[in-house]
Amino acid sequence: MDLKQINQQITKENACFVDLLVRADVYRSRDEWEMAQELLMDAIKSLNALRVLEKRKQLYTMPRYLQEIGVTAEVVKRYANQS
Repeated sequence: MDLKQINQQITKENACFVDLLVRADVYRSRDEWEMAQELLMDAIKSLNALRVLEKRKQLYTMPRYLQEIGVTAEVVKRYANQS
């Protein structure tokens, strides 16, 4: 998944999250607590998905940011020094 796809998915997931909250509030105002609770549990899942997507986005944006501020880095194999 590239950065453009991640941003699109974040937009979709955010819209879904907001929609779930609005719908849960409607059910709450009707005193339909069980349906409101189900929608809020789905909203929590959506929020967790947003967190994961934001972390993925950081993996793409962090190297560019570091390069812009002049930090140089190189990839080092984890077990390169072991015999």
